[in-house]
Amino acid sequence: MAKLAWDDFVQAHPKAICVFANKSGIKIPAGSLAHDGRKLPTAYGMLIEALGRVLKGDWTARQVGKVIQIVLITPTDLATLQKAFQMGQLPQRPGTAPCAVAFGFVYGPEQYAQLAKGLKYVPAR
Repeated sequence: MAKLAWDDFVQAHPKAICVFANKSGIKIPAGSLAHDGRKLPTAYGMLIEALGRVLKGDWTARQVGKVIQIVLITPTDLATLQKAFQMGQLPQRPGTAPCAVAFGFVYGPEQYAQLAKGLKYVPAR
């Protein structure tokens, strides 16, 4: 499916799977260009572009400070993310909409570089 606007997703799916990506240490120098001249995306932009290529169900995402919150509806999409990132289940706080269950991972320079390679911002070696 596609990335939906946050409010539209939450209204349609009030009990979803939340994944929190804690950005850590990603520094992209201003004006950095990919090998083909494209501007390198922000950490958020790179992750969203990658998710758009692999997620099959409805999903949404937002960034709050250093945390990117990704919300999914299918266990298959969760499994896809679990293969790509080392992730653990987080304790659930009561009434934390739209999260029926929550997972988290660290999104650092190594993960950014892997996504950049997969999206062909840098040549594969």
